[in-house]
Amino acid sequence: MENRKEKKAKKVSTLSKLKAIDWSKPANKWKAVFALLGIFVVFIGFTLSAMAATNSTEFCGVCHEMAPERSSHAISAHKNVRCITCHVPPDGPVMFVYHKVKALKEVYYHVVGLPNPIHQHEHEAVPDRTCLQEGCHTLNDIQVGKLPSGKNKSDTGLILDHSKHVTKRGIGCIFCHSGVAHGKLAERDLLTSDQLKYYDKNDLKTAGILITDADRKPNMGTCIECHTRVNNGQKPYEDINYALPYMEPKKDHTEKTKLVAPKEFANVNTEVLQNVLKQSMGLASQGKISMECSTCHTKDSAPNSHADSNFMTGGHGALAFEDVQKCINCHKDQNWIRRLPQSNVKDLLKAAENKKYVGKPNVTPDQMSKEIQGNAYCSTCHGSTASVPENHKVATWSISHSYTNTNTLESQCKVCHYVSKPAKEVKGMSKVYCEKCHGSGVAPKLNIK
Repeated sequence: MENRKEKKAKKVSTLSKLKAIDWSKPANKWKAVFALLGIFVVFIGFTLSAMAATNSTEFCGVCHEMAPERSSHAISAHKNVRCITCHVPPDGPVMFVYHKVKALKEVYYHVVGLPNPIHQHEHEAVPDRTCLQEGCHTLNDIQVGKLPSGKNKSDTGLILDHSKHVTKRGIGCIFCHSGVAHGKLAERDLLTSDQLKYYDKNDLKTAGILITDADRKPNMGTCIECHTRVNNGQKPYEDINYALPYMEPKKDHTEKTKLVAPKEFANVNTEVLQNVLKQSMGLASQGKISMECSTCHTKDSAPNSHADSNFMTGGHGALAFEDVQKCINCHKDQNWIRRLPQSNVKDLLKAAENKKYVGKPNVTPDQMSKEIQGNAYCSTCHGSTASVPENHKVATWSISHSYTNTNTLESQCKVCHYVSKPAKEVKGMSKVYCEKCHGSGVAPKLNIK
């Protein structure tokens, strides 16, 4: 009680002293002016110092929840670019201060709980004026097929006219280059709260495992999905959300949010994708934008093996058996969708650890079959009777094929045929299976697993 009374008395005493000052005297007025000016200078100095400190990349990564962004940025092509250069638009000092005030919500989230997962919202998307500001990129840097390294289109094997996309269509940079700094961590579902413990802002080795060049660069699906939508009369690039991960609605900001893919491309085996594949090989009519390979790829961009005269008639099958994974790297279904597959940090780190002790695996028939069964690209041609091998068309095939040795059965037959009846029909696989005619005894006899 006494302390409270003393404080109250002291406060009254201070007010009494201020009231007792003779403000009619010029000297007292000037003292007050200088005192207020000093307070103002200190306030401005503190504010500017705070802004300067919060402008640094080191400050942006100080919180544990920013470790994924900090480590991914440190191994990116933008590692020497400050965070605010990209995330604070160059709109003048007033908007700069406004952004700083608005960013205080991050402090709120740090205290009450993070969004789960952390992701960009529409108003946080990086605008073109940020990419094209002084000291960064210019339209001259993005000529047809030209890369920052000085390579031209013949080096990359791509035909790409940025002027048609940026100038004529108004397509934003991040519609294609959203992963350049952070490897699309949110889109890959690697930013949920339970996974933050695996990140360390200073552990660049781990960041290198979680983020590869494929995560930073536009994939083939970036072009194909957008072109498909344009051919269907849509203009996806007019909605900034098309450049951001698709998030389903949620009631509370800490509630787990699921990433969802657009319905048209939610399943890689849809008729939409199958039609695109047929267009790419000239088997279906083209839309406003040609979907043939030659639209985006130069003639010399394909591997030399593809130029062989018997490549399509059978040569590609032999090459696939030598190293099917090499084929799948380009011709897997996921390449035809712009969204990267979702994963989790634990599995990626575990896979990288196991890879240290495993050499290049030999391709077994079972692995070969597993890789191509249901592959939309393969089934575009192999899903019809027109793709039946020539030796199957011989009149005596139904009898002579029974003399096929085990090695041939393993290496060739199982690519299209199952031994036992499959649980469900798979595109690209024959409806004829061994046990349909031979019964269950054929599998043990031929030692087929």
